[in-house]
Amino acid sequence: MDATLLSLTGFAVAMYITPGPNNSMLARSGANHGLRATVPHMLGIAAGFILMLVLVDAGLGATLRATPWLLPFMRWGGAAWMLILAWKIATAPPPRTGVRTLLRSDTRLRLFNIAMALVLVVSLIPVLTGD
Repeated sequence: MDATLLSLTGFAVAMYITPGPNNSMLARSGANHGLRATVPHMLGIAAGFILMLVLVDAGLGATLRATPWLLPFMRWGGAAWMLILAWKIATAPPPRTGVRTLLRSDTRLRLFNIAMALVLVVSLIPVLTGD
């Protein structure tokens, strides 16, 4: 295993297990619904994280590095997205439960977590570009 892949693997593991909203939701889900109902939740988070890594590796990081003027748009877009999510949470009906619902919602949560995506992109730029 070369150094770049080893570094990326270490980074991915650290980012995946670091406490945050996903781990808090998993703890709550496990406590309220048990392990069996929480497994789809875990798989959705993992799928979203893998998809985010693939997108960065496919060129999103290099694109942002080549066009730094996009970052303010991403910041404002992320802020707008957070406001939309806050509004949806505030006006949401009681949650549905089910394996497919949890898997879809958690994949979207991980994929569209703007703060996590920005940290991932900025952290991986030196690794992927060799700087």
